[in-house]
Amino acid sequence: MRDLLVYTRNIHLSVITQAIKDESDRDQRTGLRIAFSMILATQSEDRKLEGVAYKRFKKYLWAPGDEPAEFAEHDAAT
Repeated sequence: MRDLLVYTRNIHLSVITQAIKDESDRDQRTGLRIAFSMILATQSEDRKLEGVAYKRFKKYLWAPGDEPAEFAEHDAAT
């Protein structure tokens, strides 16, 4: 996510925002909000904020071992 152009990140944010509006299932909306929060934290370019979001949300976004390599630095800083 970090390496994507801001325009591309904004597309992700727009798609997730629309999906949240269209989703009727509460659990699905919660999952989309978690993904949205992770994208915002990454887009902020604040490594500390990204690390907090990653540690808080990784269990909801990725299966163990499937975490993106770009966030590995946050696993080491436990």
